[in-house]
Amino acid sequence: MAVVTFTYITYNHNGTGVRHHHFTSSNDLTSLPSHNFPGSSDSSPGSDSAFAPPTWGSLPFAFMSINGAVGGNKLYTSAGNQSFMVGSNNVAVLVVYAPESTPGPDGGPGIWVDAFNVNTGMFSDDINFIQVLTPPTPPDSPDSGMTTYANWEGVISTNNAEHMRASNTVDSGVPFLEWKQIIPPDSISNLKDQDIAQGQSNQIWFAFYQTPTPPNWGRIDDRYRAYDWLWWLHSWWGHGPDPGPDQRVWIQQYTAAMDLSQIAQRVPPEVRTMVLEAAYKQVSLSLESIKGEMSGTQYQGEISGMQYRK
Repeated sequence: MAVVTFTYITYNHNGTGVRHHHFTSSNDLTSLPSHNFPGSSDSSPGSDSAFAPPTWGSLPFAFMSINGAVGGNKLYTSAGNQSFMVGSNNVAVLVVYAPESTPGPDGGPGIWVDAFNVNTGMFSDDINFIQVLTPPTPPDSPDSGMTTYANWEGVISTNNAEHMRASNTVDSGVPFLEWKQIIPPDSISNLKDQDIAQGQSNQIWFAFYQTPTPPNWGRIDDRYRAYDWLWWLHSWWGHGPDPGPDQRVWIQQYTAAMDLSQIAQRVPPEVRTMVLEAAYKQVSLSLESIKGEMSGTQYQGEISGMQYRK
């Protein structure tokens, strides 16, 4: 039986060491009961949702993580209601709010920084997630003392202007996704390098890391998934002439759709849906082209029932 748990917390710097994300029940903002899904599976999932208001009292929303849902782990950096599917695995929903104040070191100006691993649904303990450099950059002038302090304590002093650079990966290879600045108003950037102004303070910057989830291309009837289709086409060409110019058109269409699906994993969330919609339309056009190309051949019966669904 799959179980969905909900945790709403205030991010803080209690305790010491690896960026202070040592959360206990004292950080909880509410207590919500778990949801049970007896008999759910990846092929026959149940449906659930989680809601995050833009503020919790005076606390601004930071992000929501949904870990274990069907279709891959999700990160949401905008408040609101999010639906997800519950299959064979337990699902952990984590909703994080920023505290009212984020003091710098020794009472001076500064910002808080931390890394979150979307793959695990947890803050990362990697102590090499950030590098602090003295501007201007280039050239790169690393400040080793501030870098160590930022990685361990999660704070960067802004008595002077600074430049921070997120690592390419954390936790043995999970790639960088984006920064989110909690101010509010918040901001998102997919650039690892960020300039921090002198005196900039009362902010939290979260660096998110996630391995891209391969797009779910659905089925082309019950026998054909996308990769099965490509293999079937490869076998067909292997027993016949090379594809002609007309066939190359839909080959290019399908390749373009695959490229778009990969691009969608690297663009900001606000345009990701549009890119995926374009990929879906592109592969649909490709399917219609191959149906027309094989019309009247011995393979017509094989493809006549093919339908592409999201």
